[in-house]
Amino acid sequence: MHGNVRKKEKAPDNSEDVNVFDIQQGVAILLAQKWPCQQNSKRLEWSEVWGTRHHKYCALDANTYFTTSNCLLDAKTPFYLFVSQDGETEQEWNHLLKITSLFSLKNTGIETGRDDFIVCWTPEETWERIRAFINLSPNLAREKFNLGNDSQGWQVETAQKDVAGSGPSKKNIVMLNYRPFDIRYTYYTGKVRGIHRRPRRELMQHLHDLKTNLALIIGRSGGVIGDNEWNIVSVTRNITDYNYFRRGGSMLLPLYLAKGPIEAERLIPVNEINLNDLCLPTILRSLTSMNNYSHIYMRFFIAPLIVLATHNSLKLIFPDFQFLITSNYSKV
Repeated sequence: MHGNVRKKEKAPDNSEDVNVFDIQQGVAILLAQKWPCQQNSKRLEWSEVWGTRHHKYCALDANTYFTTSNCLLDAKTPFYLFVSQDGETEQEWNHLLKITSLFSLKNTGIETGRDDFIVCWTPEETWERIRAFINLSPNLAREKFNLGNDSQGWQVETAQKDVAGSGPSKKNIVMLNYRPFDIRYTYYTGKVRGIHRRPRRELMQHLHDLKTNLALIIGRSGGVIGDNEWNIVSVTRNITDYNYFRRGGSMLLPLYLAKGPIEAERLIPVNEINLNDLCLPTILRSLTSMNNYSHIYMRFFIAPLIVLATHNSLKLIFPDFQFLITSNYSKV
């Protein structure tokens, strides 16, 4: 029945598509039948209706299961999608190197637990707020900063102890990539369930301590943003929020991992590239197979067009990298 307002669904001919109910979530009808004597037999059929609400009502009123034109589906692991798939591009997609497999260390952005309190506009505002926070009783701090009830992941008294145990120190005030082109400030200690609910210290230390580092930010599901273009990708040098993209789920993939002491005067600190050793043979095979007229290209594989999320897998999972060995071009 489609009609998902959040995904801004349109009919295949780009005409209006309206929900059958006054809700934002799309609607589907499931008819399921189980035959006890045919446990190994399965059959999955699928059909869809686009258009106005009136058109959908008329289609439902005029048809039954037996008069509906259904397509036979072959739902496969791991998603068992109830939608028709392009078998040719799916097979090609499944042979690509997944971007989450390419990097050895990866994780989501930080979760503060209290954005309105600990995400600030300036370093001065952050410092003023932190100083006031630890000098109040838990109840007064809760009231002054409108912190609400404690939860399992964030508690006022525990957060105060975390800040007090860190100094407090202005050195812990850091830049935060809160949203695209929206840089804020926060007080970062790296302690789990402290001033931040999930600070992701195991990853963020490589951005916080290694100032010259970069991290790729990608979203898991292109389908949640409601756009036809897959655009949930960015780059950061800073600690980054989990909800960096407007529907959440930012995954950070740092370029380097800091190793050894970080020296301020060193332009390139001691570090190692954040590549998964298990992926190196694939990369090396591509490199060693090149000749003088060949070039290697590493790009996001999105079929059939780079910018259009036409492949259903891209709406559900992270993109894949494709290593192309070509001899058709004389220069890059």
